[in-house]
Amino acid sequence: MLSTRISAQKLLALSVVAQVIGIVVLVQASSLGWLILYVVIYGCAYGAFSPLRASVMADHFGRRAYGAITAVQGIPVAVCAGLGPLAAGWLYDVLHHYEVAFWLCACAFLLAAIGIALVPRPDVQRVGSAQAPAVREEDLTGGAG
Repeated sequence: MLSTRISAQKLLALSVVAQVIGIVVLVQASSLGWLILYVVIYGCAYGAFSPLRASVMADHFGRRAYGAITAVQGIPVAVCAGLGPLAAGWLYDVLHHYEVAFWLCACAFLLAAIGIALVPRPDVQRVGSAQAPAVREEDLTGGAG
């Protein structure tokens, strides 16, 4: 609903920032109330991420490229998802707590949000032209414009 008023790319960056905030809340949590706040913040942001990511990818590369891009991204994502818990476990073995692992995760999310925010918006007509002819204003108004 918000993406009709704010670009999907900005919302995607904001959802990643919200994940950072969620992780910071989790690291600082000292009671059940803070853990509930973490679940609400992080859960909402995480839930918004996938549809916004799909929308941004379609805006930048067209809908037809979504599957191929997702497949190519799947390999490094899977490798990092597998190595992350190992790295966190190693940090725990060395430091006897997970706090550094959580802060590193928050920093990674923050870098991702900055990257998302700094990517230039696509030329909508150029991306659209790869899929279908661009819609002209005359087409929408019946030629009376």
